[in-house]
Amino acid sequence: MVFQALLANISAMYAVYHGPDGLREIGCKVHNAARLLALGNVLSTFSCITDSHVPALRAMFLLE
Repeated sequence: MVFQALLANISAMYAVYHGPDGLREIGCKVHNAARLLALGNVLSTFSCITDSHVPALRAMFLLE
């Protein structure tokens, strides 16, 4: 319980420190980096599995 409260307080202070515009900018940077990674995976020997509802990127080696 203590760790969950600590994590909640840290994330709240992170949000307060950066503010709405800062969080939006950080989110855009992370989103663009994930899109670039996905594009790189598609263009390489990786298979890219993405779901627009899940903010995760999974890659698998193509076994040929």
